[in-house]
Amino acid sequence: MCSAEAKKCIEAEAGQFEIKSEGPGYLIASFDERAVDPIADRISLTHKIGRHLCSFDPSDISSVDDIQLPEGSFAIRSRRFEGRMKDIDSQDLIRKVGAKLSKENPVRLKDPDIELHMIMSDRVHLFMEVRDIDRNILETRKVGERPFFSPISLHPRYARAIINLTGAHRGDTILD
Repeated sequence: MCSAEAKKCIEAEAGQFEIKSEGPGYLIASFDERAVDPIADRISLTHKIGRHLCSFDPSDISSVDDIQLPEGSFAIRSRRFEGRMKDIDSQDLIRKVGAKLSKENPVRLKDPDIELHMIMSDRVHLFMEVRDIDRNILETRKVGERPFFSPISLHPRYARAIINLTGAHRGDTILD
């Protein structure tokens, strides 16, 4: 459902786009970067939007050699999607990738200028964070936070995702 929602949000806000790759826990798409903020403002099942830097197998990180980061310090944050790549030492992989990137940019783990994320899924995907999705507004709309409510209720995050799956554009009317 997450990938389907992301595709519909990109389509609604950017129009034309191309799916480069998708798999467990990620979608890599090419679209007009001016659509990033409108997409981030409406998407509900995604945590971060970023600029894809490379994808690689843990045994061959040579594709990292081609990455040129903007000026400034950086840090790499790692996450295994649903416990994948259990046999890979994520901290060792971060050190190896960081060593290659630190030739041009200094490493600063606290408050870096550039935050890189490494998702360990079917492959390792490295991206530079562009937007962190603020999901707190949806949490404040949960049924328990309302003065009057029906015990049968859909979590606001899923309700937003269902609306996004319609492909509705900003200002459209949807009949429930």
